[in-house]
Amino acid sequence: MVLQVAAQPSQGLVNAEDVVEREPCTVRAVVSFYGVYDFVPMVTDASPGSLVSRLFGTNKLDGRVSELLKRYSPIYHVHADMPPVLLVHGTDERLWQQGVSLQQKLLAVEVRHKLHAVQGGPHGMENWEGHPEWTGYKQVVVDWLRLTLR
Repeated sequence: MVLQVAAQPSQGLVNAEDVVEREPCTVRAVVSFYGVYDFVPMVTDASPGSLVSRLFGTNKLDGRVSELLKRYSPIYHVHADMPPVLLVHGTDERLWQQGVSLQQKLLAVEVRHKLHAVQGGPHGMENWEGHPEWTGYKQVVVDWLRLTLR
């Protein structure tokens, strides 16, 4: 979801009663760990318990659902004015290809970005702990943030 906020930041609700809701949301940098960037290829059915049923409360695969999936998939909203992006993914997980695809979109519109591959890493940083070959991402994140936010 961090990529969704970066791609479509809030402009603020001028007439909101809550002063916080009136303020715009500007994102300076994004670090995304093994994110879902495209729901479309992940939805194959609408049976009870399916992804689309759990996330969107529907048991139909129709045009409305297709629009919802794209609306909440950051890969369809990438644009040149996005803040810098660091993607961190294990290469041995099903979301790795989504990271690669998003990297290609970011590259195409010249958004400053980096895809850090945790070689052989499974999904979830909790699985990376205790494996020195997978924990190098921590320093990568710190260094990237220092460079990007200075």
